[in-house]
Amino acid sequence: MKPWFSAPERQDAVQQAIEAWLGTPYFANNASRGHGVGCVEFVHEVWVEAGAIPRLSLPRYQLDWAHHSTSSQLVNFLLNDPALRGRLVFVPILGQHLPGDLLALRSGRLDHHLAVIGKWEKVAHAVEDHGVIMHNLDEPKFAHRVLYSLRLLEP
Repeated sequence: MKPWFSAPERQDAVQQAIEAWLGTPYFANNASRGHGVGCVEFVHEVWVEAGAIPRLSLPRYQLDWAHHSTSSQLVNFLLNDPALRGRLVFVPILGQHLPGDLLALRSGRLDHHLAVIGKWEKVAHAVEDHGVIMHNLDEPKFAHRVLYSLRLLEP
């Protein structure tokens, strides 16, 4: 199966979706462009707007989950949701990233934050104090928290 975001027009679509959300304030468990969005909801909206996936029913999450648990809500959802099952593969963190690839980051004890790769080795995510931001993938404060990377495949 080939990566969903391998075509240039799909890479452009994911970049346009990211740019449309830039500056939206952070608000957990919410997805309202310009008003507030959580990290999981942001990535979900980017993929939906780029045409990669249908709108999913996202699970609600607690901000402090990663400080008190050793089981990942994030990976369980991503790998077990019927619309995503079999479409996500792990890719090497230090390998070649495609726009649209997801990065799972450590927050507390485990993966509890999502980001999406844009074009030009940029990464975008919804951050508590800053809202939706975009920066270089190799930014030190960000790069050391990346635990794994996921790529969406064609259905």
